[in-house]
Amino acid sequence: MRSPRARVLLKKNDIEYAYKLYLAGVGADLPEEMLIAIICEKMSWTYQEYLSQPDWFITTLLIKW
Repeated sequence: MRSPRARVLLKKNDIEYAYKLYLAGVGADLPEEMLIAIICEKMSWTYQEYLSQPDWFITTLLIKW
């Protein structure tokens, strides 16, 4: 059984790998965690502020960008 820290590192590695595939243009989807981080950065939101937004608003932002 992996420690909680090992599980977090494995998840981080999975996200990082998926993001690199996306950037390489090999047809991979942008990981949801990375998409959320990009939205938060662009809107200057915390994660909690992101979570408080209605789904329709997040969808509208993604269409706009």
